[in-house]
Amino acid sequence: MKTEVRLLRANDIELLNQVIKLADDNRSTLGFMPAQAFGPFVKAGNIIIALQDDTLWGYLLFRRVKTKYSAAITHLCVSEAARGHRVPEQLFDFLKEQVKGVSAVTLKCRRDYTFAKRVWMRLGFVPRDESTGRSLDGKPLTRWYYLFNNQLELFGEKEDDDKLKVVIDANVFYDLCNVKEAVAPKESHSLLADWLQDDISLCITNEIYFEIDRNENREIREFNRKQARSKFEERKYDASTRDIILTDIKYIIKRTDTERNKSDLIHLANTIAAKARYFITQDVAVIEQGEILFDKYGLLVRRPVDLIVDIDELKNNNKYVEARFVEHKTSFAPIKSKDITLIAQDFIYNEGREKLNELRAKIRAFVSSPERYTAQVWKANRSEVVQHAMVVWSIEGQGLEVSLLRCKSNHSRLVERKLKDLILDAANKSLTYVKVSDQYISDTVRKALTEYGFFRDSSDNKWYRFLASGIRNITYLKERIGPNLQCAGGLLEPLNQVFLKNELDTISLFNVEKCLWPVKLDAAKVPCYIVPIQHRWARNLFDERMSEADIFGFDSTLLFSRRNVYYRAASPRLPKEGRILWYVSKSKGGKNFGEIRASSYVEAVTISSAKSLFRKYEGLGIYKWNDIITLANGDANAQIMCFEFADTELLTKPMSFSELQKTLVSEGRKPNQILAPTEISHELYMRIYSQTY
Repeated sequence: MKTEVRLLRANDIELLNQVIKLADDNRSTLGFMPAQAFGPFVKAGNIIIALQDDTLWGYLLFRRVKTKYSAAITHLCVSEAARGHRVPEQLFDFLKEQVKGVSAVTLKCRRDYTFAKRVWMRLGFVPRDESTGRSLDGKPLTRWYYLFNNQLELFGEKEDDDKLKVVIDANVFYDLCNVKEAVAPKESHSLLADWLQDDISLCITNEIYFEIDRNENREIREFNRKQARSKFEERKYDASTRDIILTDIKYIIKRTDTERNKSDLIHLANTIAAKARYFITQDVAVIEQGEILFDKYGLLVRRPVDLIVDIDELKNNNKYVEARFVEHKTSFAPIKSKDITLIAQDFIYNEGREKLNELRAKIRAFVSSPERYTAQVWKANRSEVVQHAMVVWSIEGQGLEVSLLRCKSNHSRLVERKLKDLILDAANKSLTYVKVSDQYISDTVRKALTEYGFFRDSSDNKWYRFLASGIRNITYLKERIGPNLQCAGGLLEPLNQVFLKNELDTISLFNVEKCLWPVKLDAAKVPCYIVPIQHRWARNLFDERMSEADIFGFDSTLLFSRRNVYYRAASPRLPKEGRILWYVSKSKGGKNFGEIRASSYVEAVTISSAKSLFRKYEGLGIYKWNDIITLANGDANAQIMCFEFADTELLTKPMSFSELQKTLVSEGRKPNQILAPTEISHELYMRIYSQTY
């Protein structure tokens, strides 16, 4: 019987348990990973399984490394019964399809694992370098590469500065020092996994030596001192700064006045004074005050398992933590059990017959099933008591289902932003729709759903938004999405025209493309332009990646909106409808700019006096009156252009200025400095988009 290879789904509870057991049975070679760490990998679509008669034969757990446009294999494990049946090849072939577009797949493996070495060679990996492992015996690790192209320079030896500097508390330190003597694996042991070596640097402060010195056994003291000196990096700090911080945190974390408790607080104060961003602990009292420590000092407190689950997000954000601490106290965060009662009171649907105890029970059920549901709440500031929006979602079959979607009045932009994230997440997972099944939809939420092209299906009274990704033809969409549309009620007219009435003219196809965004239809040949924008405007209008890096912060109300406006000189004029690629121009010190970074749709173009345009669009866009009057050369009656754009998609692989010039020349165009909107052909747009999305 043919082996079935597919992604592990959120509702595959029994198979997930089999994966966890297989990993535990083989932890001597895989390294230890806590059971609770597997759930987030399932949600992300990052566990591939091989089945024979519904029995697990093997699995492959991987990560997408955005900073390198690569993928990394964390685990590849095959059961004894399945060995000899080429299961690794089948799992890896499936992985290559999942990560199309990356430059390489990488992994790290102990050099003395000769059996694994034969597997990697058979799969086409090349052993290009090695390093010393983090385990206590320091066994060498081989770094293997499977390259999809020749850009090996992207994957050279990492600089140590690229690692996350994470300070561990005393208990985690002792767990790691005594891993060989442990009767059973502990959560802290997961920090020693070989695959984490390139990502984190485990650190201590000098307070650990006072902890060690309190032990009465000389042999143990000497052993622990040796481990502290050889295995961990010591972070330095200013003593006077530490003393001020220590005084403050004594009021944040209440402790009895024992030597051990004093030492714990000193170690935490040392960590903050050393400007560390991450503190790894299992101390419940410290974890409970994590939000306060973040708000006050920018310190992210994590359990070991949380670090493993969040490692890629933390790596991507590592350079910008300080800017985010200052400016970016705006995000959806997991719902905590202790907040459920307050959240239910905040989001009860008062206009209907919803009962508070029923809503509270729903939220508790969702929060208690993290392997299936993602339950989040949004606050303007981490320390705020008042929540502004809530969302609960899960992957169900070929769709992403939103079970709860609530927000306070006049916060529709928050919902718009979350819907955008969910649509793009579903598209990246090759799902075909997002469904909102919450039966209590407020006017504010309904406004956001309508803005993003959701329609209410009269057959089940739920809201749907169909989607696809990449560059597709209409035949593909009819085969993949058509059957669902055939039985949907309340279908949007553009979908009805193409899928039910078979109207395939350019405008009809383009309207369908926008309804199914982020897909691009190859037959919808509408006007396409490259539009230059200064980085200071881009960071506020659509590109939060630059906002995170910019010390001046951003206006979240603009970033959260589906549509926005941008002002330019009246000539050359843009079409009233079409596609644009945003070229973010270089700026002084802006090393990441001078790139094609995003795509959008033009929704409307207006040419009028500076004064009248400002009055009309004052609530949108980032331009202030001083900016507009400057654009109009000081004449309030001068004609300028304002265009509305929507559905902006940040491109995964921005195209540099030099690559853009090469692409233009290869298409028979002259090099172009992109100083004004530049019309390009439909074919050139599709070529650039295919290389960057």
